[in-house]
Amino acid sequence: MDKRLYRSETDRVVWGVCGGLAKYFDIDPIIIRILAIVIPSEKSRVTDPKETVKENIEEIKTAAESFGEEMKETFKASSASSLPEARRRRVWFGFLLILIGAAVVLANFD
Repeated sequence: MDKRLYRSETDRVVWGVCGGLAKYFDIDPIIIRILAIVIPSEKSRVTDPKETVKENIEEIKTAAESFGEEMKETFKASSASSLPEARRRRVWFGFLLILIGAAVVLANFD
């Protein structure tokens, strides 16, 4: 039986996976993040490591663009309906980003 290491298409957990694995194996999370780019997807039939990296980076790019479009549509729809509400949403979104950034910075200070 030919066993292969891959990233599952059905059993996906996005947040904290690399950090959790790194903590479990007591290694730097950068190593896990690099492996996530190098390891092919379950449905991938690419055998060349360079092509695997290109395929995975393209997948990351597509996901980021999709997220950006969703955010753009959210703010566009809210600004069309009422300006004060749209501004309020942007302020809350900005505040949320600042809180997340502060939490990351504080977490790095241990």
